[in-house]
Amino acid sequence: MTDSPPLVLLTDFGSRDWYAGVMQGVIASIAPGCSVIALTHEIEPGNVAHGAWVLREQFRHFPAGAVFCCIVDPKVGMARRAMAMRGAFERREYRFIAPDNGLLDPIRRLLSPCEARELQNAAWLYGSGSNTFHGRDVFAPAAAHWLAGEDFTQCGPEMPDPVELRLPEPVLKSGRPAEILAQIMHVDHFGNAVLNLSREWTEQHCPSGATLVWQTANGERVALRRTFAEASPDKPLIYWGSDGALEIGVNLGDAAKRFNLRIGGAVKLDVNEAGTK
Repeated sequence: MTDSPPLVLLTDFGSRDWYAGVMQGVIASIAPGCSVIALTHEIEPGNVAHGAWVLREQFRHFPAGAVFCCIVDPKVGMARRAMAMRGAFERREYRFIAPDNGLLDPIRRLLSPCEARELQNAAWLYGSGSNTFHGRDVFAPAAAHWLAGEDFTQCGPEMPDPVELRLPEPVLKSGRPAEILAQIMHVDHFGNAVLNLSREWTEQHCPSGATLVWQTANGERVALRRTFAEASPDKPLIYWGSDGALEIGVNLGDAAKRFNLRIGGAVKLDVNEAGTK
Protein backbone atom coordinates (compact mmCIF):
# COMPACT_ATOMS: atom_id res chain seq x y z
CA MET A 1 0.00 0.00 0.00
CA THR A 2 2.93 2.37 0.57
CA ASP A 3 3.56 2.53 -3.21
CA SER A 4 -0.03 3.50 -3.97
CA PRO A 5 -1.07 7.04 -4.89
CA PRO A 6 -2.09 9.31 -2.00
CA LEU A 7 -5.55 9.99 -0.65
CA VAL A 8 -5.96 13.78 -0.55
CA LEU A 9 -8.40 15.53 1.81
CA LEU A 10 -10.08 18.88 1.19
CA THR A 11 -12.72 20.01 3.71
CA ASP A 12 -14.16 22.97 5.59
CA PHE A 13 -13.79 21.14 8.94
CA GLY A 14 -10.94 23.25 10.32
CA SER A 15 -8.29 21.88 12.68
CA ARG A 16 -9.80 22.52 16.13
CA ASP A 17 -12.21 19.58 16.24
CA TRP A 18 -11.80 15.85 15.71
CA TYR A 19 -13.69 15.58 12.42
CA ALA A 20 -10.69 15.53 10.08
CA GLY A 21 -8.79 13.19 12.39
CA VAL A 22 -11.68 10.73 12.61
CA MET A 23 -11.87 10.66 8.81
CA GLN A 24 -8.22 9.69 8.72
CA GLY A 25 -8.90 6.98 11.28
CA VAL A 26 -11.63 5.48 9.09
CA ILE A 27 -9.34 5.63 6.08
CA ALA A 28 -6.54 3.87 7.99
CA SER A 29 -8.98 1.13 9.08
CA ILE A 30 -9.94 0.38 5.47
CA ALA A 31 -6.66 1.07 3.66
CA PRO A 32 -3.89 0.68 6.26
CA GLY A 33 -0.58 2.17 5.27
CA CYS A 34 -1.97 4.51 2.64
CA SER A 35 -0.57 8.00 2.36
CA VAL A 36 -3.05 10.67 3.44
CA ILE A 37 -2.37 14.30 2.53
CA ALA A 38 -4.42 17.24 3.80
CA LEU A 39 -4.62 19.72 0.94
CA THR A 40 -6.57 21.95 3.34
CA HIS A 41 -9.23 21.74 6.03
CA GLU A 42 -9.68 25.52 6.00
CA ILE A 43 -12.16 26.07 3.19
CA GLU A 44 -14.59 28.80 4.23
CA PRO A 45 -17.43 26.93 6.02
CA GLY A 46 -20.19 26.00 3.60
CA ASN A 47 -18.61 27.89 0.68
CA VAL A 48 -18.81 25.35 -2.15
CA ALA A 49 -17.39 27.78 -4.72
CA HIS A 50 -14.32 28.41 -2.55
CA GLY A 51 -13.67 24.68 -2.24
CA ALA A 52 -14.24 24.12 -5.96
CA TRP A 53 -11.80 26.88 -6.87
CA VAL A 54 -9.05 25.65 -4.54
CA LEU A 55 -9.46 22.09 -5.82
CA ARG A 56 -9.42 23.16 -9.47
CA GLU A 57 -6.26 25.21 -9.03
CA GLN A 58 -4.28 22.66 -6.98
CA PHE A 59 -5.21 19.08 -8.01
CA ARG A 60 -2.71 19.00 -10.87
CA HIS A 61 0.23 19.10 -8.45
CA PHE A 62 -0.56 15.54 -7.26
CA PRO A 63 0.51 12.27 -8.88
CA ALA A 64 -1.63 10.28 -11.26
CA GLY A 65 -4.12 8.00 -9.54
CA ALA A 66 -4.54 10.23 -6.47
CA VAL A 67 -7.96 9.99 -4.83
CA PHE A 68 -9.38 13.32 -3.64
CA CYS A 69 -11.94 13.16 -0.83
CA CYS A 70 -13.62 16.58 -0.90
CA ILE A 71 -16.22 17.73 1.61
CA VAL A 72 -17.90 21.12 1.64
CA ASP A 73 -21.43 19.99 2.30
CA PRO A 74 -23.94 22.57 3.56
CA LYS A 75 -26.85 20.26 2.60
CA VAL A 76 -25.56 17.18 4.43
CA GLY A 77 -28.42 14.83 5.31
CA MET A 78 -30.75 16.35 2.73
CA ALA A 79 -31.71 15.12 -0.74
CA ARG A 80 -28.36 15.57 -2.43
CA ARG A 81 -26.41 12.74 -4.01
CA ALA A 82 -22.93 11.52 -3.20
CA MET A 83 -20.69 11.06 -6.21
CA ALA A 84 -17.47 9.48 -7.40
CA MET A 85 -15.72 10.76 -10.52
CA ARG A 86 -12.66 9.82 -12.52
CA GLY A 87 -11.06 11.36 -15.56
CA ALA A 88 -7.84 12.27 -17.36
CA PHE A 89 -5.96 15.56 -17.24
CA GLU A 90 -2.80 15.91 -19.31
CA ARG A 91 -2.81 12.10 -19.77
CA ARG A 92 -2.93 11.44 -16.02
CA GLU A 93 -5.98 9.93 -14.34
CA TYR A 94 -7.36 11.50 -11.17
CA ARG A 95 -10.17 10.30 -8.91
CA PHE A 96 -12.62 12.29 -6.79
CA ILE A 97 -15.24 11.63 -4.08
CA ALA A 98 -17.57 14.46 -3.03
CA PRO A 99 -21.17 15.55 -2.46
CA ASP A 100 -22.96 16.32 -5.71
CA ASN A 101 -23.38 20.04 -5.09
CA GLY A 102 -21.13 21.53 -7.77
CA LEU A 103 -17.91 21.04 -5.81
CA LEU A 104 -16.44 18.85 -8.58
CA ASP A 105 -17.96 20.61 -11.58
CA PRO A 106 -15.03 22.95 -12.40
CA ILE A 107 -12.74 19.90 -12.31
CA ARG A 108 -15.16 17.91 -14.46
CA ARG A 109 -14.85 20.53 -17.19
CA LEU A 110 -11.08 19.94 -17.34
CA LEU A 111 -11.14 16.14 -17.51
CA SER A 112 -11.40 14.23 -20.77
CA PRO A 113 -12.66 11.58 -20.76
CA CYS A 114 -14.65 11.90 -17.52
CA GLU A 115 -17.06 9.50 -15.81
CA ALA A 116 -19.25 10.16 -12.75
CA ARG A 117 -21.20 7.65 -10.65
CA GLU A 118 -23.55 7.96 -7.71
CA LEU A 119 -22.28 6.41 -4.47
CA GLN A 120 -24.87 3.80 -3.49
CA ASN A 121 -22.94 0.62 -2.70
CA ALA A 122 -23.35 -0.03 1.05
CA ALA A 123 -20.10 -2.03 1.05
CA TRP A 124 -18.23 1.20 0.35
CA LEU A 125 -19.76 3.00 3.35
CA TYR A 126 -19.09 2.99 7.10
CA GLY A 127 -21.55 1.58 9.64
CA SER A 128 -25.20 2.59 9.62
CA GLY A 129 -24.35 6.22 8.92
CA SER A 130 -25.41 9.50 10.48
CA ASN A 131 -27.39 12.47 9.24
CA THR A 132 -24.66 15.01 9.89
CA PHE A 133 -21.21 13.43 9.43
CA HIS A 134 -21.05 12.01 5.91
CA GLY A 135 -17.34 12.79 5.84
CA ARG A 136 -16.83 9.88 8.22
CA ASP A 137 -19.69 7.64 7.08
CA VAL A 138 -19.80 8.10 3.29
CA PHE A 139 -16.96 10.00 1.67
CA ALA A 140 -13.85 8.90 3.61
CA PRO A 141 -14.72 5.16 3.52
CA ALA A 142 -15.65 5.31 -0.17
CA ALA A 143 -12.36 7.02 -1.00
CA ALA A 144 -10.42 4.46 1.03
CA HIS A 145 -12.17 1.50 -0.64
CA TRP A 146 -11.43 2.97 -4.06
CA LEU A 147 -7.78 3.56 -3.18
CA ALA A 148 -7.55 0.00 -1.84
CA GLY A 149 -8.52 -1.38 -5.24
CA GLU A 150 -12.33 -1.67 -5.29
CA ASP A 151 -13.89 -1.51 -8.77
CA PHE A 152 -15.13 2.00 -9.54
CA THR A 153 -18.03 0.66 -11.60
CA GLN A 154 -19.38 -1.11 -8.51
CA CYS A 155 -19.83 2.04 -6.42
CA GLY A 156 -23.20 2.81 -8.04
CA PRO A 157 -24.98 3.79 -11.26
CA GLU A 158 -23.69 6.27 -13.79
CA MET A 159 -24.53 9.90 -13.09
CA PRO A 160 -25.19 11.77 -16.35
CA ASP A 161 -26.29 15.03 -14.73
CA PRO A 162 -23.98 16.19 -11.91
CA VAL A 163 -24.84 19.55 -10.37
CA GLU A 164 -23.16 22.39 -12.26
CA LEU A 165 -21.21 25.27 -10.74
CA ARG A 166 -19.81 28.15 -12.77
CA LEU A 167 -16.99 29.96 -11.01
CA PRO A 168 -16.84 33.74 -11.55
CA GLU A 169 -14.67 35.08 -14.35
CA PRO A 170 -13.03 38.53 -14.58
CA VAL A 171 -14.68 41.15 -16.78
CA LEU A 172 -12.90 43.78 -18.88
CA LYS A 173 -14.77 47.10 -19.18
CA SER A 174 -13.75 49.62 -21.84
CA GLY A 175 -12.95 53.19 -20.87
CA ARG A 176 -10.08 55.58 -20.19
CA PRO A 177 -8.55 53.80 -18.49
CA ALA A 178 -10.11 50.42 -19.09
CA GLU A 179 -11.06 48.48 -15.96
CA ILE A 180 -10.99 44.85 -14.90
CA LEU A 181 -13.66 43.71 -12.47
CA ALA A 182 -12.29 40.74 -10.53
CA GLN A 183 -13.33 38.76 -7.46
CA ILE A 184 -11.44 37.54 -4.41
CA MET A 185 -11.35 33.74 -4.44
CA HIS A 186 -9.14 33.06 -1.43
CA VAL A 187 -7.44 34.80 1.49
CA ASP A 188 -4.36 32.99 2.74
CA HIS A 189 -2.86 32.65 6.21
CA PHE A 190 -0.76 35.78 5.69
CA GLY A 191 -3.73 37.93 4.69
CA ASN A 192 -2.94 37.98 0.97
CA ALA A 193 -6.06 38.08 -1.23
CA VAL A 194 -5.97 35.86 -4.35
CA LEU A 195 -8.09 37.04 -7.29
CA ASN A 196 -9.75 35.15 -10.12
CA LEU A 197 -7.49 37.02 -12.53
CA SER A 198 -4.67 35.08 -14.16
CA ARG A 199 -1.62 36.41 -15.96
CA GLU A 200 -2.70 34.38 -19.01
CA TRP A 201 -6.18 36.00 -19.07
CA THR A 202 -4.66 39.45 -18.72
CA GLU A 203 -2.23 38.89 -21.60
CA GLN A 204 -5.10 37.69 -23.79
CA HIS A 205 -7.53 40.53 -23.03
CA CYS A 206 -5.39 43.61 -22.32
CA PRO A 207 -3.22 45.66 -24.69
CA SER A 208 0.41 44.63 -24.97
CA GLY A 209 2.53 46.49 -22.43
CA ALA A 210 -0.42 47.56 -20.29
CA THR A 211 0.06 47.66 -16.51
CA LEU A 212 -2.44 47.06 -13.72
CA VAL A 213 -3.13 49.42 -10.81
CA TRP A 214 -5.38 48.82 -7.80
CA GLN A 215 -6.84 51.79 -5.95
CA THR A 216 -7.64 51.39 -2.26
CA ALA A 217 -10.75 52.83 -0.59
CA ASN A 218 -8.70 55.83 0.64
CA GLY A 219 -7.48 56.60 -2.90
CA GLU A 220 -3.99 55.11 -2.67
CA ARG A 221 -2.89 53.72 -6.03
CA VAL A 222 -1.11 50.39 -5.67
CA ALA A 223 1.28 49.30 -8.41
CA LEU A 224 2.20 45.88 -9.71
CA ARG A 225 5.41 44.52 -8.19
CA ARG A 226 7.47 41.44 -8.88
CA THR A 227 8.19 40.53 -5.25
CA PHE A 228 7.16 41.69 -1.77
CA ALA A 229 10.60 43.20 -1.22
CA GLU A 230 10.01 45.67 -4.06
CA ALA A 231 7.44 47.40 -1.80
CA SER A 232 8.52 49.21 1.34
CA PRO A 233 7.72 47.52 4.66
CA ASP A 234 4.03 47.87 5.61
CA LYS A 235 3.16 49.10 2.08
CA PRO A 236 0.58 47.41 -0.17
CA LEU A 237 1.33 45.85 -3.53
CA ILE A 238 -0.27 43.70 -6.22
CA TYR A 239 1.75 40.86 -7.71
CA TRP A 240 1.48 37.65 -9.69
CA GLY A 241 1.37 34.82 -7.15
CA SER A 242 2.95 31.40 -7.40
CA ASP A 243 -0.09 29.93 -9.17
CA GLY A 244 -0.23 32.69 -11.77
CA ALA A 245 -3.13 34.62 -10.21
CA LEU A 246 -3.03 38.27 -9.23
CA GLU A 247 -2.82 38.82 -5.47
CA ILE A 248 -3.14 41.80 -3.14
CA GLY A 249 -0.66 41.91 -0.29
CA VAL A 250 1.17 44.10 2.18
CA ASN A 251 4.90 43.71 2.65
CA LEU A 252 5.30 42.37 6.21
CA GLY A 253 1.61 43.03 6.86
CA ASP A 254 -1.92 41.67 6.50
CA ALA A 255 -3.77 43.06 3.47
CA ALA A 256 -7.08 41.36 4.31
CA LYS A 257 -7.29 43.03 7.71
CA ARG A 258 -6.08 46.43 6.55
CA PHE A 259 -8.40 46.68 3.55
CA ASN A 260 -11.27 44.46 4.74
CA LEU A 261 -10.75 41.94 1.93
CA ARG A 262 -13.05 38.90 2.03
CA ILE A 263 -13.68 35.86 -0.15
CA GLY A 264 -16.29 36.83 -2.72
CA GLY A 265 -15.44 40.53 -2.53
CA ALA A 266 -15.19 42.59 -5.71
CA VAL A 267 -11.93 44.23 -6.80
CA LYS A 268 -11.56 46.85 -9.53
CA LEU A 269 -8.26 47.33 -11.34
CA ASP A 270 -7.26 50.07 -13.78
CA VAL A 271 -5.59 48.96 -17.01
CA ASN A 272 -3.00 51.58 -17.87
CA GLU A 273 -1.74 51.32 -21.42
CA ALA A 274 1.96 51.71 -22.16
CA GLY A 275 3.10 55.29 -21.72
CA THR A 276 0.43 56.28 -19.17
CA LYS A 277 0.60 56.48 -15.39
